[in-house]
Order: sequence, then structure tokens, then C-alpha cells
Amino acid sequence: MYVSHAGGALGVPSHARGVWNTEAQSKGAEGGSAETGGAQAAFRAGQIIGREMRAVGLDWNLAPVVDVNCNPQNRGIGIRSFSTDTGMVIRCARSFIRGLEESGVRSCLKHFPGLGGVENDPHLKLPVLNDSRSVIESRDLRPFREIPSACWMPTHVYVPALQSREEPVTLSREVLTDFIRGQLGFDGILVADDLNMGGVMNSVSLEEAVVRSFEAGMDVLSVCEGSERQCRAFEALEKAVSESEYLQLRLEESRERIQRFIDLRRDLPEGAQRAGVSELRLPESLRTAEDIARKAVVMVKQGPDIKGGMSFDNIFAMEMERQVPVEQTVNVRELEAARILGREMQCGCHFFSAGTLPEEEERLLGYAGKRRNLFFLENAYLNEDICSFVQRMLSVSAAHCVVALRNPWDADIAGVENAVCAYGYTPAQQKALLQFLRRKVLCTAAS
Repeated sequence: MYVSHAGGALGVPSHARGVWNTEAQSKGAEGGSAETGGAQAAFRAGQIIGREMRAVGLDWNLAPVVDVNCNPQNRGIGIRSFSTDTGMVIRCARSFIRGLEESGVRSCLKHFPGLGGVENDPHLKLPVLNDSRSVIESRDLRPFREIPSACWMPTHVYVPALQSREEPVTLSREVLTDFIRGQLGFDGILVADDLNMGGVMNSVSLEEAVVRSFEAGMDVLSVCEGSERQCRAFEALEKAVSESEYLQLRLEESRERIQRFIDLRRDLPEGAQRAGVSELRLPESLRTAEDIARKAVVMVKQGPDIKGGMSFDNIFAMEMERQVPVEQTVNVRELEAARILGREMQCGCHFFSAGTLPEEEERLLGYAGKRRNLFFLENAYLNEDICSFVQRMLSVSAAHCVVALRNPWDADIAGVENAVCAYGYTPAQQKALLQFLRRKVLCTAAS
């Protein structure tokens, strides 16, 4: 039984969520991973996630993410990636897999052929990877070539360098059969990224998607939301197979690959399959999550006005609208640290979002004017209107500090002079962020 538990914002709700998506990030490249232990941190996180999966009966994880975080405008990967550096991605992914396998859990490399260089999120629309074949080979495909794996997850992306027809890779025989099987020689199983995503559904029906994907060479078809839709997908595929000798041969081919993958469980370490509920929420697991999160928080910009600490008059916190359905179901209080600090400092705590009305923006600007302000941002740099509003508030502030809750590029918004990067907002990360701000930034809060 499998689940997609990569540990980041799209992972299974657990105290271990997000313990490793911070560890290989830095505002530049490898600095963050070096600070937090890099591959060793990924290994420890893999162990935690693997043990807790086995405790609830799961033995196959559709992770790790091996996309290279090379495009700041990317809306779907960001801190889900280990690093901006391909070599670091490979080292951390290998270690994460080793941690999973020591706990009795199989892995899957995703998202083939690589989503790091795109801009659009395939959950919402079909992204295009426009890089040359040589760039894709040297950057995106290296993890798939160099990390031993019996399972890859192709995703919904159009790659002109690999495809003559504009369609998602998940529906492309050119990629799934001719390129992956023929040119790369991969004979493990291919698991489709969720076929409910906009990257597919915007152009074809679910029924057509499952049949075309299977026909193109996919072994496992994922339909991750809605029992009614899952039944429709199954019935469409069953009907298509019953009417096609070719698809019947494809079915037998996929069955053989899946059976070989199942048989690989015999190679897992002895005793790795005996995890029980006692493995859930172990104190040592919590300490590991907190340790990695603590080492990841870093001040990337520090002007002279904040050295020695600063007291703040206001906190301004950006509320993020969740567009991806799976994120909407995850109960994450990403602004809890802002609320706690507001109470501790007894200062105003104000919230804004993409939907904030102009008159409300003017009111907030009035609060910010000539005062010392602490900003909590989440990917503000990706929204032109929010970015402009933040710049206006920075320009009227007497002093400020920006906390980049997710991707670090919020620290590069024009006008930012003091900035802290947290790389996520899981409970462990928010606890680490609070400790860092109290110790390094605030002069009036308790240490």
C-alpha cells in the first residue's frame, strides 16, 4: 500500500512533515544543506517517515522529490526540492531512500523528467519545460540516471525537446515507452502523477486520460481524489482492455513489472517490517524534526538597525490562498508564530492577502507608517499585486524585518534590508522560527 509522503507541504499530516525539505535549501545553493547536515539529515528524516508509515501499514512511499529547484518563478516545487544543485539533490535523495528502506519502505523518484525549471504548477495547468535537451540531460535527468531505483513517477509536463506532440508526458508514448524504456533502458515501474490534476484534466476527460496513459506505457494509474471518479476511471480502463489485444498485452507487461517490484521487499533489512504503533510520535523523532528545523532557520540579510535586536510596533502577516486541493485539506496554522509573537510583544497583528481591498490596504499602510514592522510572507514575490503592496509598506516603515516562511526569494523583494528564511511552517519549523526570532531579532522578547 502506498502514499505520497515527501515530507513537505503536500505530505501526509504528521509531526514529521517537513523535517527535511528545509535541510538542503539555502538562499544561494548548498549553504543551507551544509548548515543542517545535508544528506545525514535526509537519512534521519527518511527513517522517521518510514517508521511511521510502517506503523500504520504503509510500505511504499512515492518520494523523494528529485526535482532541481532552479527557477525562482516555479509555483509547484520550491522547498519541496532538496536543493538548487543537482549533485546535492542526488546525495540527499540517496540518503532519504536509505532511511526509508531501513524502515521497511520502498521509494519512488519523482517528478520525471523534472519540474524544477518550469513555472506553472501541474496541479493547476500544464507546465512547459522549455530547456534544451542538453540542459535537461545534465540537470533534470541526472537524479534518475544516477540514483538506483525500481520506480519512477512521470508527471504532467510538456517537454518540446523530448516530444513532437504537445501533450503531458504522462500521456506520451514518445516519452514513456520510446525514451524511458528505449533510450534510458529503465525497466522498473512507472507510476502516474495524480491524473485528477489540471495539467491533464484541462485538456482531456479522466476516462480518456487513464486509457491513453496506460496505452502509452504507464504501469500504475493514480486517481487520488473522489471514489466516484476512481470508479469511472477503473471502468473506462477495464472496458478499453477488454476490447484491445494490445492493451491486454500491456496489462500483462505491467503486472510482471509490479510483481518484480513487490518481490524486492525481500531485500529490505531483516526486522524492518515489524514496526508497530509504538513507533508513532517517538520523542527522538520529534527531537530530530526540531533539530533539523532549528538549523535551517537563517538570517540572510541584516542591516545595522537590527544588530543587537529590535522591538516592533506591528506584525503584518500574509494569508495564502490554497489553490491546490490537497493543500486545502492539510491543517497547517502557518501564521501561528506571527500570532504568538503578537501576543508576546503586545503589538498589532494585521493580516492581508491577494483579496485585500484597496481601502484596507490604505488602512494597513497607515499602521505601518514610520513604525518598526515585522512581516511574515509566503511566496509574496510570485504575486505582482502583493509584492507591490509589501514594497509600499516597506517604504513607509521606520525599520523592518521580513520573515520568508516558505521560498527564500521573498527576501529579495526590492526594499528588504533585514530578512530571515524559515523554509516552511510545520509545527517543528514554527517552533524553531520563534526561538530564532526571540534570540537573534527581538530585543524585548524572552530568550
